[in-house]
Amino acid sequence: RTDLGGTDVVIALDGSPGAELICQPALDLARQARWRARLAQVAPGDGVLADADVEARYVATLARRFGDVDGPLAWVRSVDEWAGPALVALSEDDRTALVAVSTHGRHPLERLGQPGAFQHLVRHGHRPVYVTLRS
Repeated sequence: RTDLGGTDVVIALDGSPGAELICQPALDLARQARWRARLAQVAPGDGVLADADVEARYVATLARRFGDVDGPLAWVRSVDEWAGPALVALSEDDRTALVAVSTHGRHPLERLGQPGAFQHLVRHGHRPVYVTLRS
């Protein structure tokens, strides 16, 4: 294990197939570094969080696709329908070594000066970020 201050790779998902592009590379990194992989789905501030059965099916589906996934899927409610603060909160957990995300690049609001969730994580997060770019 490298000394990044934690033992887990937190894989941040939003439920979309594009977000899941980070799963395989992040799980490979976790295996190589002998870290635990934790999944975190960021739900909108007014979104409905899934029940335990839905959560278990989602984790099982990801496990079948990508191999072993350690730990439960952590549901994190974002603030004001924006995932930035929720991603930073994931990075503040003492168990987190790094946060893995997939991004689609610059959001139209970023061009107007408001940072997107990924930029917010990079600027304010407390751990390194491992990123893949969605096509």
